[in-house]
Amino acid sequence: MHSGSPRRIALFILCCALLFSTAATASERFITIDEFRNWQKQKKDLVLVDVRDTEAYQHEHLPGAISIPAGENMRFALYWSKVIVLYCWYDSTASEVAEDYEKGHPMHVLRGGIEDWKKRGLKTEK
Repeated sequence: MHSGSPRRIALFILCCALLFSTAATASERFITIDEFRNWQKQKKDLVLVDVRDTEAYQHEHLPGAISIPAGENMRFALYWSKVIVLYCWYDSTASEVAEDYEKGHPMHVLRGGIEDWKKRGLKTEK
């Protein structure tokens, strides 16, 4: 065996561990509608944030949601003391916002967004 082999193996294991820990963090970011509704029932101190544009929010949004359109993310600092749950039409924009702006504070993304919410027959507000 080559004298560098144990070092290479250790480096390989470290790289795999980092890769899988990052993947776990990204997948843990998503929550289901059922999980979110359970958090509401448990009265978790949370804020639900619609990251779609202002017009979409004004037309229809989830009950109790506030609007912080993607690109206006400095306003998240007002809510660092709360559990932050983001949503958009489905979940891609909300996921990007969470990845870009969580800065050490976990942000959760409502899987399926407002479209899945409506498909389940749940109410929205105008």
